[in-house]
Amino acid sequence: MCNTPEKKNTLKEIFFHIIKILVAALLIYWVVKDIKMEELSSIPRSRMLLAWCAGFVMVMLQSSFTALRWQILVKAQGIPLSFYKALSLTYQGMFFSLCLPGGAVGGDVVKGACIAKEAQSDKKVESVTSIFVDRLAGLIALFGMAFLLILISIKEILHFDKGIQITIFTIGAMCLAGVSAALFIFFHDIFLRIPLISKLLDIPDKFLKGGLRRIFASVDVYRKKWKTLLLACVMGVTVIHPFLLSGLYLICLIISGKVFSALPVFLSSALGNVASCIPGTVGGLGARDKVMQVVLESNGISLSEAAVAPILYTCGYVSVSLLGAIFFILDSFLQKKRKVQR
Repeated sequence: MCNTPEKKNTLKEIFFHIIKILVAALLIYWVVKDIKMEELSSIPRSRMLLAWCAGFVMVMLQSSFTALRWQILVKAQGIPLSFYKALSLTYQGMFFSLCLPGGAVGGDVVKGACIAKEAQSDKKVESVTSIFVDRLAGLIALFGMAFLLILISIKEILHFDKGIQITIFTIGAMCLAGVSAALFIFFHDIFLRIPLISKLLDIPDKFLKGGLRRIFASVDVYRKKWKTLLLACVMGVTVIHPFLLSGLYLICLIISGKVFSALPVFLSSALGNVASCIPGTVGGLGARDKVMQVVLESNGISLSEAAVAPILYTCGYVSVSLLGAIFFILDSFLQKKRKVQR
């Protein structure tokens, strides 16, 4: 019995998902092995629990405001979407990003399929595009903040070990490239007027079977809503990502009992969250933790505390993501209840 192409693709996705889980596990082990048990046992359990709660609350607030940003983008296209529905689908997207092959893309596919059902037939493109635009706005804010924090902390970074300097500057280059790519997508029509750029773009576009042009066309849907796009980016810088930065700071503050300078911890959090965007692990687990750890250590935080803080942060993130399963079950129950009432 021969396997169908669909079955082969599914098995391939599952295989790579397992590889990503193993990579994440190895990276987390790399962080955990630096924890000294005698130092860990000296931290009261109540303080560890409080630190986890702080991470959980900050990530939950960040995710909730992300849902609000997405709702604003959807409603800007005349598509009715309640805050509850935006919140539910956002958390479900986080949950499926951890569980489904494809990572964040897998979560967005589930989210897109659900919102497309909610939209009218003539608004389905706009509804799905809103997810992509929301992610672009979020990346611009995150990469921009991380790059700015690198510039502000440049004097301190130059005193770090060479290997850590290279890591930070590599992430900084990625941030700059990411922001540039996002802005290129938003303002592609200006750049495509240059014949050379247009011809160069044809090469990857042919490889992707017209995928780039379709992305540009979908973003054009939002071009007339530039005020909404600006608001989405501003929300990321002023509200959404600061919750993530504050989350790691509160965890470090609680487990150590010391008041740290906020800037190095914010830098660690920003760089860790940028690293989590790199494909190769599930939900960025492991990559985020290791980058946070080495930057915290380089800023004088003890070896064990620098290892425990990212792990507690990740526990908070995973705990919030698991709320997506609750929303999924609740939505399924409500849908069945509506069908019965009809």
